Amino acid sequence: MEESHRRQQLFSRLRGLDPHAVIVEHHGRLLSAQWAPYRIDQPTLVYSASKTFTSLAIGCLIDAGQVELDADASAYLQVTNPYHFTIRDLLSMRTGHSDAQLETMPFEVEAFFATKPELPRGTFAYNSQASFVLGAVVRAVTGTDLTEYLRPRILEPLGITACWWGHEGEVEQGYSGFHVSAEDLSKAGQLLLQRGTWNGKQLVSASYISELQQVQVATVSKENPTERAGEINDWAYGYGLQVWRSRHGFRLDGAFGQFALIVPEADLVISYLGATNDAQPTLNALWGYAQPLLEGRNVSKAGEGAGGAVVQLDSWDYRSDYGRTEKCSEVENWTLTPGLPGSGDGWTLHTHGAMSGSVAVGRDEWAHTVLPATPDGHGDRRVFAVDARGEETGNGVLIHCVFATSPHRLIIEADAEHARGWWHTVPLHNGGVGALAVSPEIL
Repeated sequence: MEESHRRQQLFSRLRGLDPHAVIVEHHGRLLSAQWAPYRIDQPTLVYSASKTFTSLAIGCLIDAGQVELDADASAYLQVTNPYHFTIRDLLSMRTGHSDAQLETMPFEVEAFFATKPELPRGTFAYNSQASFVLGAVVRAVTGTDLTEYLRPRILEPLGITACWWGHEGEVEQGYSGFHVSAEDLSKAGQLLLQRGTWNGKQLVSASYISELQQVQVATVSKENPTERAGEINDWAYGYGLQVWRSRHGFRLDGAFGQFALIVPEADLVISYLGATNDAQPTLNALWGYAQPLLEGRNVSKAGEGAGGAVVQLDSWDYRSDYGRTEKCSEVENWTLTPGLPGSGDGWTLHTHGAMSGSVAVGRDEWAHTVLPATPDGHGDRRVFAVDARGEETGNGVLIHCVFATSPHRLIIEADAEHARGWWHTVPLHNGGVGALAVSPEIL
């Protein structure tokens, strides 16, 4: 089967799953595609795929002899550790804290170590707090945050220059909050595929990368909330050192479908960004596309988009597929007037609250707006990057308001007097519109 036909099958399977960008590397680049207004080179919030970058920082510290994988984690932090958690325990989420405990546990180092686990040590529970503590370890050992520590060791060698990590108090989140592009995820996947080498230089030891991808703890009892009878559950193959094992290889994995799939035996890396509340069908689609590669079959690259060319698609064409997950009350005092700011055919959405200003809404194309936001707690400037497009309906104007530096979009019905809005996917961690402000450095 020609690559062009297989590609169209993939795009068809992804319909309704809100794909944003996909890159496939197999003995060179096989596929690059982006769905406007998203781009493969735009840094975006990858949620828990951030955890793997935290793991790479720990790997660098281990290689430098500054941290030991099986050492008592409190050796690097000014806290007591009555339950003897090791760095490996934190990396593999096997501290024994239960889901119920983690639902209420704050992101605080002292609270983590003071909380007696309800489960036997070695039992898996998805533990973002442990990843946060690992970020605190990096800061305590190096005196700098994750991004600055990784920059000369991993990020700059890979050519990842435009990136940004959100904070949790004084510490970069570690468990989430990293903003990188699909291109960047692909590079990180290639680094892992190549056992820590890049352009002939060993950035992270092969021994750590080997340990990272091995099953450290079983997750067979971890049920994907949307698992269906007879369907493979890609969350049941075990957990490594801040990566998930998959039916093939292992992966970086972030909420709503932010992935980098690494299959060393097939020389395959797939990076993907999207926005769905049901990520298993996304993985099914990606694995279906990759099946001939996994079986070692030759794949013809004939057709548009082979090699380095980027296939250009438009998420607007699939607007009827986007579900309205939860109402966004912040939109209710927004209003709409005809005409774009300055000139052009479209509308202007007047926003208030966390994001205040005038958002351009294109009629026949996406209109891009950057609005200032309140500086964060560190005094750093923040902005909202918004792409919006609309069409007239019987209820006024239907608007899709996309925050392309995240997986999130608002679906809005508006007129001159009022607006109603719904999230397609709801920002995590009690986030609303305000949570989607980013550093201008990544635009």
